[in-house]
Amino acid sequence: MQNYFQILKLPEVFDIDLAELERNYFNLQIEYHPDRALNIEDRGELLVMSTKLNEAYENLKDDFKRAKALLTVLGVNFNDEELKSNLDKEFLQAKLDEFEFINSAQDTKELSEMLIAKYLEKKELITSLIHAFKSRELDTASKRTISLRYVDNIIDQIKNKLQNTQHV
Repeated sequence: MQNYFQILKLPEVFDIDLAELERNYFNLQIEYHPDRALNIEDRGELLVMSTKLNEAYENLKDDFKRAKALLTVLGVNFNDEELKSNLDKEFLQAKLDEFEFINSAQDTKELSEMLIAKYLEKKELITSLIHAFKSRELDTASKRTISLRYVDNIIDQIKNKLQNTQHV
């Protein structure tokens, strides 16, 4: 069975070329589009491949999902709960405090500043992930992947809060 990288004809690395990802995806979608089928059997096969292409694209364009997919390719059993238990307790407490702050925050300026800080934190995590994967530090890559999930969730929560605050 092919992994997402193989399906989209990309190297099995974290720092993929996103333009190449998109180019390959669209070219393969054209090649495997179900409307190109000559008969019903071919149509079914093309539909399956088209679905696999969509799934691969959705997973590889997202930093967290791509890291998780690469860990799987590299033989790491990515179990969220087990990995969370290995995270630094101070990190987890800081994230819980951030979630609580966001929930109670009323000041859009503070939320906007926090959003910028979280984007910078995400950028640093991605840089760290690139290094960890290149040097095959899979334990570090696993921990950074879980951290990335937390940061992404915080970013989403801030954006939702800002959007809801502006509509009030």
